[in-house]
Amino acid sequence: MVSQRYPYRAVTVWAGYVLLALCLFCLPLSAVGRWLAAAWIVCAVASVLIWRGRYTRRTLAAESDSPLAHALTALPDDLRADTPVLLVCHVCGCAKPAVLHDGNAVWVDVAEPGLLLPARRQIQRQCGRAPNAVVLSVAPERYTDLAALHGDLVSWRYAIANLQHWFDLRVPVYLTVLARLDAIAAHGATTWHGVVLSGTDAAGDVRKLARAALARLEAGLPTATRLSSGLRGSVRAQALLAWVADALAPALDTTANGLAVLRLQGLLLADSAAASLQSNLWQMWLQNQASLAPMSRPGGRMPDPLPLPVVPHLPRHWRCSGSLSGLLHAGVMTGLAIAVALFFSWRANTELILRVGDDIVRYRQTPSVEIELKRSTLDQLRADRTLLKTYARRGVPWRLGWGMYRADRLVPLLEREISRYVPPPPPPTVLSLDSLSLFASGSAVLKPDANRALISALSVITANPDKQVLIAGHTDQSGNAQLNQKLSEARAVAVRDWFVSMSSLPSWHFATQGYGDSRPVASNEDAAGKARNRRVDITLVPALPPH
Repeated sequence: MVSQRYPYRAVTVWAGYVLLALCLFCLPLSAVGRWLAAAWIVCAVASVLIWRGRYTRRTLAAESDSPLAHALTALPDDLRADTPVLLVCHVCGCAKPAVLHDGNAVWVDVAEPGLLLPARRQIQRQCGRAPNAVVLSVAPERYTDLAALHGDLVSWRYAIANLQHWFDLRVPVYLTVLARLDAIAAHGATTWHGVVLSGTDAAGDVRKLARAALARLEAGLPTATRLSSGLRGSVRAQALLAWVADALAPALDTTANGLAVLRLQGLLLADSAAASLQSNLWQMWLQNQASLAPMSRPGGRMPDPLPLPVVPHLPRHWRCSGSLSGLLHAGVMTGLAIAVALFFSWRANTELILRVGDDIVRYRQTPSVEIELKRSTLDQLRADRTLLKTYARRGVPWRLGWGMYRADRLVPLLEREISRYVPPPPPPTVLSLDSLSLFASGSAVLKPDANRALISALSVITANPDKQVLIAGHTDQSGNAQLNQKLSEARAVAVRDWFVSMSSLPSWHFATQGYGDSRPVASNEDAAGKARNRRVDITLVPALPPH
């Protein structure tokens, strides 16, 4: 036997593998988040496999020994795979062989409403697909109470509704009515009459199909099944259609108890020679409503005829085996995973390009005078360049891959911006000379022994000819402020003149400034602080680059 079962285990494992790949390589998760998600996925897959294994074992133990399972297993493989399968629901609950096949279709007899779902599961498990149609077979000669018939019909409606709900199965439903008419006496084979709608026609209720069949019968038109026309013009056939519209419609067309109207794809009548009950519903209808005598049949039990006319009208749906369905589902999951990976790759690449672009704009907008901030933005550009070059050398990570990576185009732009960076000039060199070692108190004339300190400063100045020299005089707060200001300016000029006279540097190489007591470096409350404030500062300033 060729297995047609759906590969639940393989599909579940593949789904877990796809989710793991997404979490570990594609989704924007932290390292801890990736491993937590991976652990959750592994636990979920293991739980599903354990649950599915237990469920399958319980189901197999409950249904594998049933006659239906053995009958379906005994069918040839090509017959199970290619032949339509129909569920025949016997409202009267008669006992028949579980499975019949005539080469054109497989007929699975279901005697009770509670067996409809197990029968559908067995067909799915053994044949790898759902049944093609449901046939609801009614025999009025096997009922003497109309209320009992209605109760059985409602039970079957619930079973069919559950079948369609739980398995999302929208198979056509056909109604067959078997009763003693007058065709078998003239013909040795069963004659069917009624209306079978094609797959493109809308399904109808019982009254609609009964009126359509009655119109054909009264007009003498060929039967919808194009079989024998022995029932053409039959009075009893017309009576049976009237009975169907009057007796079955209240049980099938009502919407009570949450049931929708049973939509039928066909209504078929057949002359049946099966055993019947005395004073049954069909006999009483013939006598009381149609004023016809019931047909007498020889004794004996004959099987109910199979509704063969419905087979050519079954909707043709493309079906695949369980293995192919699992492969298709795995392909769909893979496609969805690739779509998710492409989306997150596009988003990650967009964020990377925007971030590097923002770093470049921030670097350009940072003024050069903001030295620390400029260096910080430059370091960020260098980090971006290093990252992009690493991707180019070692390969792009999965979360940026999938053909979405475009950040390599930013490397030349980063190189250009970094190469244009001009480092700020070093801070100026400041030489501070004690005024008392150069000048007498209140005097702007250099002392004879001031040469030692000035020569030391001049050596530094001549060693940096590219730097401008600022000479600033300072005093303490003793005395008049205006006099201190003039004194500080005169002392700065005296120091400049000495430098010009003792070197080859021009006078414009020096700048003088007197600050008086406005820029103290220590407190003027004590002698030590005042001594520190009385000074001459010589500052070497780097020349500004030409514009």
